[in-house]
Amino acid sequence: MAELPKDIHPTVQFGFFVGLQPRRGRRVRSSQGLTRVKEGEFIYYLIPKIHILLSAWLLSVTLLLVSPIAAVGCNSSFCEEFNICITGGLMSERDAVCAAAQNAHDFFRPLDLDFPSQLTITFKQQIQPCEDFVSIGCYHPENNSIFVLDYRSAVAASHRAPPAFGIPMSISLWRSYLVHEIAHAIVERHFMADNHTLAPTEYIAAAAQLSTLPADVLAHILSNYRNVSAFRDESEITDLFYFMKPCEFAVKAYLHYLRPANGQKFIRRLLLKGLPDSGVRGNIPFF
Repeated sequence: MAELPKDIHPTVQFGFFVGLQPRRGRRVRSSQGLTRVKEGEFIYYLIPKIHILLSAWLLSVTLLLVSPIAAVGCNSSFCEEFNICITGGLMSERDAVCAAAQNAHDFFRPLDLDFPSQLTITFKQQIQPCEDFVSIGCYHPENNSIFVLDYRSAVAASHRAPPAFGIPMSISLWRSYLVHEIAHAIVERHFMADNHTLAPTEYIAAAAQLSTLPADVLAHILSNYRNVSAFRDESEITDLFYFMKPCEFAVKAYLHYLRPANGQKFIRRLLLKGLPDSGVRGNIPFF
């Protein structure tokens, strides 16, 4: 068994290793050694060890690129309503960020959650420290920044791994990843539970992502998972399930969210209390 370091929050998103999302106040670190986790024909790569010197180097580069000071003066496009600094990307991709931010804002509106100030989103062709992985994006809470693949790079990445949810990469699906990461940024400001499990925030981000998809894309996804049902109760919403079957986790989370007894009330509960520690966090078997 390999234990995932407790100060790393990995975002394993739906057919892709999306990136490292550390818990608040923790550093972004890089990997030494890989753990392979299968979901049928899907293979996800998780990180069991940390190389301290490389970690320090990557941290210094990351802080230089996306520090709040740099964000204020960056040569970028802003979504003025949400005060988002966008670096790189085509104009259509920048517009997609603003649309995704509006989607995320609308999703959390019933909870009256504040949008993070001075969020920085940088489009890249590859994402460190995950360049050896098929990575779509990652959120860094310590400097409130998101790295995300531009659309062309995301399409290319989808050809190097089984497609997310079993459907081809499209503008709508790619934009949903923006919603997912922006949801993480919003949740980071309001997550009050004192635990280190990943499942609560991944549940929320997945619910936001699927809830804001166009109806036809969502229908296609649900058709591919027609035999999947909602989580029966919160005891099933675990880190281990998320690591092993991230696509199915997302669908089950969305279906669970749709139940009248859950919805935004359950999200509020997750923000305040999290989930019971299942004791299986990060104990991922080798295959």
